[in-house]
Amino acid sequence: MLFSAIAQNPNYKSFETHLGDTINRIDENDNKQGRWIYYGKDKRGWTHRLFNSKQIVEEGFYFNNKKNKLWKSYHYTNKLKSEITYVDDKPNGIARFFNTDGKITLEGQMVASEFVSDYYLYDVKGNKIKRSPNAEQKNGYLDFKGYVQKTLGKPVENVTITIERNDIEIKQLTSNSNGSFECKLDLNFEYTLHFNKKGFTSQSLLINAYTDNIYDSTIYKVNDWKVTLYDNFASVATTEVFGFLLNKPSDKIYYNKRKKSFNADGSYVNLFKKEVNGISETTKLMLVKAAEENKKLEIENLRIEAEKKEKEIELLTKAQLLKEAELKNREVLILAEKAEAEKKTLELQSEAEIHKQEKLIRELELFQKQEKIQMQELQATHQTKEFERLALARKLQELELKQKQNQLNQTTDELGVEQQKSLQAQHELNMATREKAIQEKELKQNLLYLYVMLGIVVVVGVFSFFLYRNIQQKKKANLLLARQSKEISDKSKIIELKKIETEQSIQYAQRIQYAILPPHSEINQYLNNYFILYKPKDIVSGDFYFFSDYHYKLNKDNVVIAAVDCTGHGVPGAFMSMVGNEKLKDAVDVSSSPGKILNELNKGIKAALRQEENSTRDGMDLSLCSIPAQKNTTTNTTTIKYAGANRPLWIIRNDSKEIEEVRATKFSIGGHTLTTQEFVEHEIVLNTNDTIYLHSDGFADQFGGASKKKLMTKKFKELLVSIQDKSMQQQHDYLNSFIDNWRADVEQIDDILVIGIKF
Repeated sequence: MLFSAIAQNPNYKSFETHLGDTINRIDENDNKQGRWIYYGKDKRGWTHRLFNSKQIVEEGFYFNNKKNKLWKSYHYTNKLKSEITYVDDKPNGIARFFNTDGKITLEGQMVASEFVSDYYLYDVKGNKIKRSPNAEQKNGYLDFKGYVQKTLGKPVENVTITIERNDIEIKQLTSNSNGSFECKLDLNFEYTLHFNKKGFTSQSLLINAYTDNIYDSTIYKVNDWKVTLYDNFASVATTEVFGFLLNKPSDKIYYNKRKKSFNADGSYVNLFKKEVNGISETTKLMLVKAAEENKKLEIENLRIEAEKKEKEIELLTKAQLLKEAELKNREVLILAEKAEAEKKTLELQSEAEIHKQEKLIRELELFQKQEKIQMQELQATHQTKEFERLALARKLQELELKQKQNQLNQTTDELGVEQQKSLQAQHELNMATREKAIQEKELKQNLLYLYVMLGIVVVVGVFSFFLYRNIQQKKKANLLLARQSKEISDKSKIIELKKIETEQSIQYAQRIQYAILPPHSEINQYLNNYFILYKPKDIVSGDFYFFSDYHYKLNKDNVVIAAVDCTGHGVPGAFMSMVGNEKLKDAVDVSSSPGKILNELNKGIKAALRQEENSTRDGMDLSLCSIPAQKNTTTNTTTIKYAGANRPLWIIRNDSKEIEEVRATKFSIGGHTLTTQEFVEHEIVLNTNDTIYLHSDGFADQFGGASKKKLMTKKFKELLVSIQDKSMQQQHDYLNSFIDNWRADVEQIDDILVIGIKF
């Protein structure tokens, strides 16, 4: 989809992706186009301080840099805050507003910044009331009066007071010659008042005019509200410090249900006389004495003290930002550790159940084999008994035939030889006696065979009973096995889903990490001939490259570029790279000198990771250069500055076959490095066609080749020297294909980062 968006919109200079959709597009004329999403990280200021950096604050559509169609904004609770239809950057259509619980509070038709017809107010129970935009005297309102003054009580006139209602500017007014101002604010809205004047610091005030009663027609008054503005040369001497503490403006004004009036969330500021009430006599004397001493200070001293105060405020602000970043990072780490622990627990449970099921299956198979052998033995015994029964029946038939034959012979003898009757009778008697004995013997044998057959039938019945019971048990076991197999299948699906969710989270983390890397379009504005080879080991990387044109835009100074290798790789390394990138930006804001940048970065990393308390070894190695913008260079020589933490700078002069190495300071950023550690800065003069290389250790440490050994630094240097006849893009492609062929089927062991710049 990303490539499809590029193909369909070839004129866009930049864009982002969100859940597969193209957002935040800027065309070739620097106009915003299409769907835009603003996150907490994109918004600054007091009103957005509760937002997470990844929370969506506002979303909608731009056309030629102007808001159009429906725009939605959100509370820090992720609930909908407003829905406003815009035409050419101005509200024009239905507008709806919601509270932090997502319940509607206001609805009406807006044109520009005002309601043009009757609008509706809602309370927390869903009741609504119709209000007219032109019925100010009939509806309840807040009569808000005050004045603007300097720190010592002098009024400030012509201060521009901008009134925003539900984040939409509705009116502007200016303070009078005595600093006074007055405005009437409709109830059940949220207002922000901004106070601005050239030469003074800005001030703002939040007024929550919700009374929780949409039928309220009372006219409330707040008088003598004081707003203090500080000019650029304000003194911070003793009286000023006390005055600041006493006269600190409120952050928020809200309706007090118990008092049935509007009060301040913090210190409600009235006139100075009212403020002094309740202060001890000793404190009053201190204030008077300090005021007298302050009048004697010279203008130059006031200016110097003001500059010191501004620096203190800047340092406090940075410390607060560092603390917030640290808390966010700690929260992310805890969530990652929790997810990893749950994953390991599921894997262990699944493996144990799989082993148990395999053992049960093997036992069932063995039991089935034993039953099959017993059945075969029983069938063999049954066949043997059947053969014996058939032999006995055949013998009985033969005896019957023999008896009939004897009877026939006897009858024939009696008919043929009558004279031998007596002899034959005696002979027959003897034969009958013998036959009777034989028959009795055969009868006993037949009874014995009968008893044996009955015994066999009983045994077969018993075996049949046990066989039937075994079959029933086998059926139950099969049902149990099928149920357990289904459970295993379900758990396998859950594990697979967890795996897919984890991979999707890491893929999303990769998009976030690539978003913080400087785009080549930004670097191309200042460097003519360079390449960046960036190959993470895993989806996300512990290495990152850094570029800043802050000082060039500020005073046409050098640009800063760095190759950074953080502790670890994958997700832990990526977290470290996010912290390192932010702290490196802060360090560059302080100074353009590479040595001082590394000093500030070392302090920032140790403070962010609380390494003075927990002694963790996490940190980073890097090489950093301050380089003049090549596109503006017309001379044959260029002077650059370099400082490094465990990572050197390599230089290959024009037509040279050797690498000149500028050694780095042998200390890492963060970890066990002392906060007071200084990093050596080198100044280097380069000629036309000289090339410098900044790199991490991933390329030289990669295993591969025929012997599956490390590439090593020496061979890496020889490789760079051998490709000096190629262009920088060709060098990038050659190094990329070389390292892939070198490792072949060997796993990449570390993140790889190489930056080359030709002058």
